[in-house]
Amino acid sequence: MRMEKIDENTIRVLLENDDLEERGITGLDLLSNHKKIERFFYSILEEVDSEHTFANNDAVTFQVLPNDQGLELLISKNMPNFDGGKGQSEMVQGKDGITEYIKEQLLKRDTVQDDATEEEDEMTAYMNQADNPMKQIVLSFKSFDDWIALAQQLHIESGVSNLFLYKHQYYAQIIIFMENTTESFARDDLAVANEYGQKSEYTAAFLSEFGEKVMDNSALELTRYYFKH
Repeated sequence: MRMEKIDENTIRVLLENDDLEERGITGLDLLSNHKKIERFFYSILEEVDSEHTFANNDAVTFQVLPNDQGLELLISKNMPNFDGGKGQSEMVQGKDGITEYIKEQLLKRDTVQDDATEEEDEMTAYMNQADNPMKQIVLSFKSFDDWIALAQQLHIESGVSNLFLYKHQYYAQIIIFMENTTESFARDDLAVANEYGQKSEYTAAFLSEFGEKVMDNSALELTRYYFKH
């Protein structure tokens, strides 16, 4: 971890992937573990703020810039007239905003929430139509690395993939839309999936209700993007 004091109101912290690993933080934590994110960023603030001039300030803001090497974190205090306007749109004030901001940065959400909701509704409506044939499987994984390995191998042309976390274990629901593929291709895709995971005793509905959905609809694609070789 490297720290640079830019001025009396701003600290720049560079955290490489090794630094994140040493602190027990993964990219998946940044996407899903809200409380852990808050504790992590405020622990970093405590480490670099030896004079406690930031920790004792209620108007601390964070700017998070994820990259392939890790994270760049800008910590600022005494930001005048903070209103989230242009030029300050990436700044988040206080603990409550950290989680959603990091998720938006990591997932690179460029569209408004209404558009995302409409897209999810269309996908749900499609899946609920009885005349849209599909094949699906729910798998459990011994480790998150097994899931990453599957994501790097399995490229579904038409389908949905959801990643869940339940009792410290990862589960994936993989759905293939049959109208855009053949039985042979679908069989091959599911065979690849079974090489990396084990058929789960839990249904997707159970995992959705009692577990935590970590990645929605495009879990394979998101995992490939954020966990490259």
